[in-house]
Amino acid sequence: MRHIMLRRQLGVLISSLGLLAITALVHYHFDHVDVAGLYLLPIALVAWYIGRRPGLMFALLGAVVWLALDSLVIANVEWS
Repeated sequence: MRHIMLRRQLGVLISSLGLLAITALVHYHFDHVDVAGLYLLPIALVAWYIGRRPGLMFALLGAVVWLALDSLVIANVEWS
C-alpha cells in the first residue's frame, strides 16, 4: 500500500513540475504562439497513471494556470 501512495505522490509531483515548466516556457519564450496542447501532457499523465479524479483536478488546475497566463500576456500587449 505504501508503494502505491508513493507512486501517486511522485506522479503528481512530476506532473506539477511539468506544468510549471510548460507555464514558464510559454510565458518567457512562446507568449505569441498557441501551445495549448502542451498543457495536455501532464494532465494525461496524471489521468492515465493515477486516476480519473486526480486527472480532472489537474485539468482544472491547468485551465486556471492557462487562463492566468493568457491574462498576463494580454495585459502586457501594447495596443496601437
